[in-house]
Parts: sequence; C-alpha cells; structure tokens
Amino acid sequence: MMRGDWEKPVEIELDRLGMYRTIADTDAAARTLVFDWPLEEGQALAAAKATCFAVLQGKAEPESAREAFIAAAAEADRSVRISRGYPKNRQ
Repeated sequence: MMRGDWEKPVEIELDRLGMYRTIADTDAAARTLVFDWPLEEGQALAAAKATCFAVLQGKAEPESAREAFIAAAAEADRSVRISRGYPKNRQ
C-alpha cells in the first residue's frame, strides 16, 4: 500500500495538552483519523477520511490529504504545527 508521503509533515496535539504527534504521510493520517480522532463525526473529518483513502488507492495527490487533515484538525479544535520536514535523502 502506498504511504502518500507529504512534503511537509504536520504536528498535531491529540492526546494531552502540549504533546504533539508528527504525521508525515497519508497512511499515518488515515490511521489517526480512524483510530485516534477526538470526534466521531464531522464534515471535515468525513472529507479527510475520504481524501486519505483516495490517496492510498492512487486516486488523489498526497498534498490533498494533508490539506484535508489540517481542516479536520481545525474542525476538532486541535492545535496543529507545520513541521520542518525531513531531509529528502535520509539514510
């Protein structure tokens, strides 16, 4: 399965105040939306899930999932930070 790597990861505050989780690809975003999301429903949440699944099926671009994930975080009133990202040539 395709991971759908993002150009710039995001950090989202989910579990506890001040504790951030880094999300760097669509696969991690989809898992977070399905298993760890603070809301059970919402318009942005549904759109983010659908977009993530489309990316993982090769039907959409990874950055669309990133944007949808950030919108779902705003809907859930969760703090998001834009991560500096990872060097392209990690070894």
